[in-house]
Amino acid sequence: YRRHLKDASVDAGALRDVSDLRQLPILEKRDLAALRESLPPRQGPQDVRMTGGSTGTPALVYADRMANAHSLAARYRCLRWYGVRAGDRQARFWGRPRDQYRYRERAKDLALNRLRINSTQLDPDRLPRLLRALRRFRPDFAYGYTSLMLMFLDRVEALPAPGPGLRLKLVVATSETSLPSQRQRIGAAFGCPCVSEYGCSETDIISFECPHRGNHVMAENVLVEIIHASDTPPGLGEVVVTDLNNRAMPLIRYRLGDLAALDGRACPCGRGLPTIENIMGRKLGEYVQTPTGRMVYSSSFAYMFEELVASSIPVRQYKIVQEALDRLRIIVAAPGLAADKRATIERLVGTELDTLASGSVRCTFEYVDEIPRPATQDKFFVFESRIPPSAPSQRAPHR
Repeated sequence: YRRHLKDASVDAGALRDVSDLRQLPILEKRDLAALRESLPPRQGPQDVRMTGGSTGTPALVYADRMANAHSLAARYRCLRWYGVRAGDRQARFWGRPRDQYRYRERAKDLALNRLRINSTQLDPDRLPRLLRALRRFRPDFAYGYTSLMLMFLDRVEALPAPGPGLRLKLVVATSETSLPSQRQRIGAAFGCPCVSEYGCSETDIISFECPHRGNHVMAENVLVEIIHASDTPPGLGEVVVTDLNNRAMPLIRYRLGDLAALDGRACPCGRGLPTIENIMGRKLGEYVQTPTGRMVYSSSFAYMFEELVASSIPVRQYKIVQEALDRLRIIVAAPGLAADKRATIERLVGTELDTLASGSVRCTFEYVDEIPRPATQDKFFVFESRIPPSAPSQRAPHR
């Protein structure tokens, strides 16, 4: 960080308090490669934390074993809030490991007492076998992608046989932005709470939802700042984190690209951990571009669809595809939706979009029973842009 301090003209000796961190520059994802190259030779065993590059900017971070132990301890503390203990059986709704890591991941799943479930196992001809395996395994809790769990429930409901028949303590939705209505559906299907975990590959767990619905920051591991700017939606700011335990490659004031708000209220649970709210997984590049140069955060659509669900319109899932600068295709998964409810969706989304994009973008709607995804993709992405990003000088973000 000497280079960052020098570039920012910051005196390291003047940093005496947590609030002094604001004098340091923001660490961007594009800075990670240069940071790795500036590190001294590795001392002792280290692990690699790596994202899949779904945002267009893959990230690789070295982590020492103690940092990983702190993250694991924080996660198990949160799981204990719901009676889940270390070693309990886990149904893991996750992606398929790459071929070169397949045997390592199988060994890891076996050692950690978990059964991995991916989208290929949900094919109609393989689903009955998966259900039998799950019932034999008798998981205590489930953990994974919201969209994959919803796909599992959709496929199971289409079977003539009874549902999953699992008695779980908890379901943890992680790695994707999930709507409250989606978590409610998952929890109702499994007969247990479904809560959200927020984190990133670079720092691991950041916050976890308690039984009183407070989203608690793992303050022993990460320091969370919310940076407000003119281009962020009212009441929200960008999430910036500082990893407090990783000595192998410390991330100081690292910008995630997500949006959230600090929650100043004391959680009724009585835990002293700080809380955040309104977490929106607006990753870098997830914005709708317009012919006028204005940009609309794709997370804006989450508010629209949550409002629709709250008004008893049964939207299971949605996807926004930008086909051109002036054209969006909105795919809505809502089997058997009546014509009047379709009209309500189109009226609300169309009106909101006209306001956000000044009438410069038109949209078409497509209604399906299920939103397909690529065969190699288990994680679901709400927004897909099929046009190249605009030049930085043209950007004028707007919610």
